[in-house]
Parts: sequence; C-alpha cells; structure tokens
Amino acid sequence: MATVWLIRSAWGHGFARETSDEIERIAFEKLGANRITRQCSKDNVRSANSIKSSGFHLDGIARQGGVYPDGKLYDNMMWSKLRSEYVTK
Repeated sequence: MATVWLIRSAWGHGFARETSDEIERIAFEKLGANRITRQCSKDNVRSANSIKSSGFHLDGIARQGGVYPDGKLYDNMMWSKLRSEYVTK
C-alpha cells in the first residue's frame, strides 16, 4: 500500500496525481495487475475528486473503516480501477 501525505504548501500542484499515475503504470504495465485500489477519507473531498478524475470507480464506503493517527475513526471511501480501464499517457 502506498500512502501520499503532502504538506499544505504542496497541495494543488499535482504531486499526488503524479505519484498515483506512476503507481498505476508500474502496477499495470510492469507487474501485470488486473485491479488496483485507492482509498481516502469520506471527508477528504480533494482526494476523492482527484481519485475520481483519475478514472477510478467508487466501490463503496466502509463506515468507520479508517483510523487517524490520533485514534479517531472515519468513513473510508474505496475506489478501484481495472486494467481494461487503464489508459496509457
């Protein structure tokens, strides 16, 4: 599992998108994966929009499926993309 956390000054510059695109490329082209997944907090609208715009399908929401470092539970959105949906750049 890869996790991308960015400091606030790095938001909006496409770094998370670049990282995700590279992980997709490696997973589908190099490793032969058929399906990859991404997750984010239901409250993280920026991440959800980024994941959706990358062509991922929302599979569902796990209620209290994630835990923040401070122990607080959050609803976790689960997304997936299939090899057949992958578009090379």
